[in-house]
Amino acid sequence: MPGLAHSLDAMAGLAALQGRQPRAAKLFGAAEVLREEIKMPLPPPDREEYDRYVWLAREGLHENTFAAAWSQGRTMVWTEAAAYALNDDAP
Repeated sequence: MPGLAHSLDAMAGLAALQGRQPRAAKLFGAAEVLREEIKMPLPPPDREEYDRYVWLAREGLHENTFAAAWSQGRTMVWTEAAAYALNDDAP
């Protein structure tokens, strides 16, 4: 499961770089809850990069929109999060 959390964060970062902020926020939320469930917080060396991508995911979104997408991600079980991450309908 730690690998899945890391993969969700990586895919969220990629979505943020692509300007797909709601998708990024949802994936970050899913990764966050997974790390909480397995009691494996984000490693300190990864914090700076993580914070940079989360900031990018917030960019251009109203705070309520960002919070709603993050919350939606937090409601996913790991199988839903993995399926969402893999089933990208980007053009």
